[in-house]
Amino acid sequence: MRNMRRQQVLRAISGYIVGIVAGWMHIGVLTALHRASHIASPMGVVSLTPGVIVAYLSLGGVLGILYALLFSPTPEGYAESLMNGLVYGVLGWVLFALSLIPVMTGEGPQWHIAQVADMLPALAGFLVQGVAIALLYHALFAGVARRAVAVGGATTATSPATARRIVIVGGGFAGVTTARHLEHLFARDESVAITLISKTNYLLFTPMLSEVTAGDVEAQHISTPLRAFFRRTRVVRGEVRSADLTRKVVWVASGATGAEFAVPFDHLVLAVGA
Repeated sequence: MRNMRRQQVLRAISGYIVGIVAGWMHIGVLTALHRASHIASPMGVVSLTPGVIVAYLSLGGVLGILYALLFSPTPEGYAESLMNGLVYGVLGWVLFALSLIPVMTGEGPQWHIAQVADMLPALAGFLVQGVAIALLYHALFAGVARRAVAVGGATTATSPATARRIVIVGGGFAGVTTARHLEHLFARDESVAITLISKTNYLLFTPMLSEVTAGDVEAQHISTPLRAFFRRTRVVRGEVRSADLTRKVVWVASGATGAEFAVPFDHLVLAVGA
């Protein structure tokens, strides 16, 4: 329990620092859209006062903490983090710029088309902030991962205080079933980290391939994204090139770039099928 709390605190602190930096970038974008002493905010064009700066930096810190606690990026998945950042920015814009801030100022939610159009400058700021948080946190995450490999796989980037790291190689029926069973078995034990490595990001229901060949079923109807099966398992997309059983590290080639990175383990499950 103490290790779990320490892990959450470290992630929150990292997210807060990243969020503050992204908050400055948010202010910079909004300032660039108007005069140097004014910004385009959800309340309209307002003066860039110390109070406004503190408010935006505080918002950035909160968004950074939430991102750090919600997302666990893979070491080489920068494209995935970029997409997460864009989605996160849009959600922040909808939640804060269109909803919470207008309600707090007494104007009510700004959901009409004309009101949304007026808020588009604020969307630019939130998109930059979301992407900055995602990529900066990812860079920090990747740095910790490289350090973990350098010391012989003694820790992981996602869980510095994790007691057991279970790595499953294979995203087929065996691998998915194993991961789901382990999630149920260790549902309340956050000291156990579960990682599934797969060449694809979906599970193909092979018994129905004959129906696809016959044209009775569409191919996309028999494939399901792997992440849809899990609640806490981290899915890493890539091809396992080798496993160092002495250092307890699996070397994986990224499916997007081909670059190799290491995934440390305490327990290794091989479920690659044929």
